[in-house]
Amino acid sequence: VQMLYLDQPVLKRETALSYLDAGLKDVREAIRRDVKKMSLYRLKSGLLKARFDLTYEIDDLTAAIEAAYQALSLYPASPDEHVGLADLLAFGAAKLDDMHLANQALEHYQQALHLDASRPGTDEARRWSIHKRQEILEKIEALSLSEETGPAASL
Repeated sequence: VQMLYLDQPVLKRETALSYLDAGLKDVREAIRRDVKKMSLYRLKSGLLKARFDLTYEIDDLTAAIEAAYQALSLYPASPDEHVGLADLLAFGAAKLDDMHLANQALEHYQQALHLDASRPGTDEARRWSIHKRQEILEKIEALSLSEETGPAASL
């Protein structure tokens, strides 16, 4: 996805959009065939966010967030899915100057930290590193500061 709109500046916007639209069509068909495959919703969300980056159409961002929620609904105990959704919500909050999205992002970051801390054992291989937890705490702090100044000021 990144290659289409970041690493290939020679690609024209219309060409990139046509690739994204073709990818979305394929992902939608794959979802139709396998509605419980979480990675397809993550991919759909990423493609829609990439499309928003090119078009600035709010419907694309809204659909990206909806797809991230669908991925989370398939594995609600996953801290990583909560972080992925929170990152997208924080992005939307900054782009749209929307405190409701910022508050939702905060909730999902906090839920992710809680879920990670609830994993059994201190040596659990799946538990996040101190660095990863610190990264999430910094995102929470940035969003908390944005409540005072507006989302776009700190993100």
